[in-house]
Amino acid sequence: NPRHEKSQRTGDTKLVKYESPRRLSNRAYIITALMPAMVLQDTTRQLIITEGEKKTLALLQAGFPAVGLSGVWAWERGRARDADGKGTGRRELIEDLEKIAWKGRPVVLMYDSDAATNKLIQKAETALAGILRRAGASVRIARLPAGQDGAKVGADDFLATIPDPAARLIALQAALDAAVQAGAARQGFADLPPLQAAQ
Repeated sequence: NPRHEKSQRTGDTKLVKYESPRRLSNRAYIITALMPAMVLQDTTRQLIITEGEKKTLALLQAGFPAVGLSGVWAWERGRARDADGKGTGRRELIEDLEKIAWKGRPVVLMYDSDAATNKLIQKAETALAGILRRAGASVRIARLPAGQDGAKVGADDFLATIPDPAARLIALQAALDAAVQAGAARQGFADLPPLQAAQ
């Protein structure tokens, strides 16, 4: 049966979509069956970083090299906490990401559509972009259009709304082409109508 969990921060109850063992370090979703390991060392290859297993799989199946995170902050190693519970000290990439060659690599961060308005997600996004830039990557931010009535849309949802494979690739490439440098004004797809479900 699906499990629901109450957020300690907001008090909201939400469906738990993904489970992982307790007390283990964060890991990245790197699926070498769909993306050869050599891609991670070839810095001429663009790499998309997204959130969630299904989104990572959808991008890989569409032919776009991608690495997934289990959460928008799941790229960083655990840090010491102060008396208020806030992380202290330098932010560092988790081991899985640290092993990737970043110097000179084009990287696109593609989180869900609500990243355009969610300040907490933007904070995590900006922090990751800064770490990757210091490692030598060229980092851009891609924005996905929201769904009907502002519904949150991830890369998997975005691709699923386009039944034609060729059109799907064109639409995703357009999203990547519209990505802007991290830190720049990020409008993304603000002028696009909401996505329509595939018929």
